[in-house]
Amino acid sequence: VYTCIGETPTERITQSTNLVLKRPNADFLDLPEAAAEFSHRTCLEKRSVGNTAARIFLWTSLRLELMGEAVQLFCRSEGSPSPQVEWFDNNREKILPTSSEFSDYEILENGDLLIKRLQWKHMGQFKCSASNGEGSDTQGIFIYPMNNPQN
Repeated sequence: VYTCIGETPTERITQSTNLVLKRPNADFLDLPEAAAEFSHRTCLEKRSVGNTAARIFLWTSLRLELMGEAVQLFCRSEGSPSPQVEWFDNNREKILPTSSEFSDYEILENGDLLIKRLQWKHMGQFKCSASNGEGSDTQGIFIYPMNNPQN
């Protein structure tokens, strides 16, 4: 399967196609036989069929928001098997996936981080990490709380 990927910071489009190799005057190509026949001329890549490394394809890189507001930081990932997403706060401490009313944060099902009530203490670099058995990806997100002119 070959996949063409086009993406912008807000959208991702993919199109896949199956490639079938045929020999002239023969039925479908037998891959082990072809590998042996062409091994002196080609480099064959071994991969688990269908597995792909974790990759973050949409994230928030910089966010300026009013203090006291809820803020959602994007971290959308893909891969096979599905990646596990982890967040680290501006003190490099892992954010636990809890939705407790006492927690400042909530990790949403899609991988995004919700800061429930932005405060000055949240200023700094957060990190989002996605990983699976095939690989990992990490992105940094800088959050800058601003004074709310109405307060």
